[in-house]
Amino acid sequence: MDRNIVFRGLDPGENPGRGLVATDQNADTTIRQHIAGQKPSPWISASKDEAVAAGKYFKERGYVAIDASQVPNADFVDTEQVLNELPEQGRHRNFVTSDQEVLFRGEIAADAILAHRSSDTEWQWTGRDQNPLEREYNVPPSLRGYSPLSPEY
Repeated sequence: MDRNIVFRGLDPGENPGRGLVATDQNADTTIRQHIAGQKPSPWISASKDEAVAAGKYFKERGYVAIDASQVPNADFVDTEQVLNELPEQGRHRNFVTSDQEVLFRGEIAADAILAHRSSDTEWQWTGRDQNPLEREYNVPPSLRGYSPLSPEY
């Protein structure tokens, strides 16, 4: 699997400068239950498709670019693995497929969050490494350029 950049629309109260945390890291909610909307959940949803995060899940807080390679393998579930946990047919399977949904278990450390974007700003880079995406990854044109993002965001 090509572990690369994924995107997440931010919920109220989420601060990308401090990392992202599931609604309940210790909940026993399965992947299937999480996809069906059960909360609390130890899972955090994201998408491989920036357009999904920007369009469908864009919220007043904006969305973030996450370096999935900075999250331990045991805590990252790729789209194909999510689909393996779902019935062969059904709307949840269709949503996961169309949204290219991936999951993180527990939390996403601030160091894994590369950038934040809201409706009135360009990408704001975390400053961890001066624009690491352009150097290390095949970067979509919409992600070019940087400015610092502080934990006090």
